[in-house]
Amino acid sequence: MSGALLTALLRVRAAQEGRAQRAARFRHLHIADEPLVVAAYNLAGDPASPLGIVYGTDRERPCFRVAPEPRNRDIRFRLLNAFFSDFVAYVDALPEGDPPQVIAGNQATLDYLFRIGDSVRFLPVGEGVEPETVLGGRHLVRLVERRQRPGAATAVALTRDLAAHWITGQSALEDAALGPLLAWIDPPEGQTGRGAAESAEHTGLPVGPLPKPEWDERLARLITKFNEARDGATDPKLVSRLGTPVKRMVRDALMESWDDVWRGLDLLVDLPEAPHAQERWAEDAEDWAAWRKYIHVPEARLARKTSARAAVWQLGDREQAQRRVEAQKIVDDPLKFVAAVADGLALSGLVVSAEPDRKIVPPGRKNKVSRPLFTLSLERPSPLPLHTEVFWLDRLACQGRIVEMTMSPPRVTIEIAKGTRRAQGENPTFPRLGREARFTTLDPGQDWRIKLPDADEVWTHSHMVPETQAVADQDSDFVPHLPDDNA
Repeated sequence: MSGALLTALLRVRAAQEGRAQRAARFRHLHIADEPLVVAAYNLAGDPASPLGIVYGTDRERPCFRVAPEPRNRDIRFRLLNAFFSDFVAYVDALPEGDPPQVIAGNQATLDYLFRIGDSVRFLPVGEGVEPETVLGGRHLVRLVERRQRPGAATAVALTRDLAAHWITGQSALEDAALGPLLAWIDPPEGQTGRGAAESAEHTGLPVGPLPKPEWDERLARLITKFNEARDGATDPKLVSRLGTPVKRMVRDALMESWDDVWRGLDLLVDLPEAPHAQERWAEDAEDWAAWRKYIHVPEARLARKTSARAAVWQLGDREQAQRRVEAQKIVDDPLKFVAAVADGLALSGLVVSAEPDRKIVPPGRKNKVSRPLFTLSLERPSPLPLHTEVFWLDRLACQGRIVEMTMSPPRVTIEIAKGTRRAQGENPTFPRLGREARFTTLDPGQDWRIKLPDADEVWTHSHMVPETQAVADQDSDFVPHLPDDNA
């Protein structure tokens, strides 16, 4: 659900008023009690050469790790070993049943953390690589990958989630920079969002993982001096002493990022949490429990590439999750419902006629079935055409279709076909006469199933492989709750 019309209106209003506009009344994302906040800088030109990482669960007690020359393997892995050792300790210290949550300033930082984790998760232990580094890399990759499932909250990119709750007067591309985005949402006293954003863009440092070119040039000179002074030596004490100027410069930059990330997190935490956010977090906890159980089995195997079989399952699962999240958001949040109405995905009206006990004999059948009928009076003609399938927002399992409509006065009649619960002997609930009822076309996708071929069959788009190799590849994918092929 894009909410394109409402987004465009709010963006114009934000530009006029000089301050970001709320696009949601509730926070559609669970924030853990103790999330791990992370900011990082990488050496320009090297995809996984961390200059420094700052992280922690307490804003007053950040932990800094700096590698004065990350292109050197020994120096780089001292940083990585220390970071992942602390990361595994954070994961292990969580109460049973609570999944970890990583908070980063932007999507680029999450992608960067994924690359770092991916670069170490298959390494053999030894020769400078600690067991915690390999395990931590696997955990980190799992958490970031999980966020690709709509509604998951194991890894948070603040720019994305802040922009989902506030609309600024700048472009979506500019919203990817945390400093200007924060300036639009919460400008300093006496300044407009536009003015504060321009100041943040020109004077502030990026939240990471890549620094500004001017900053990077000054750092490069310090690294050159450091390399000349150490003359190839990697002794930890010598590196720590000679690398002090580099560490100081990186630490100062990361401290600015650290403060911005916590400031953005505060803005999200201050929003009341949407009712369904906790339900989705419980699914994250279930997935994490399955992962922990799997990864600690001695014979656990991880695939370097996702097999076609697992990819099909993951795609279907994410599509189902996307439908459900969109439906849940408009159930929980009046502003999201308004956006759905503007996009022609929902309608709302007063129930002026109700036949909850109506029964009919469908064509080709002999017995009567329950088909409740409700007529809604609308403020304007329905944006949904005749015969559109709709779901009642008060109970998404209650599904019907529009069987009649009039333009003057604007009215629609909806026949309920599914979710009456009469077959289970329950007393069903339906829209009540004289009350407002809201319907949407968004299918919550409660039951996604797909018939997958047997593991030893040749898969379309897959290269020809021996049967044993195909089975091994399928078995090495960790996909919790894989649907039964024969279901």
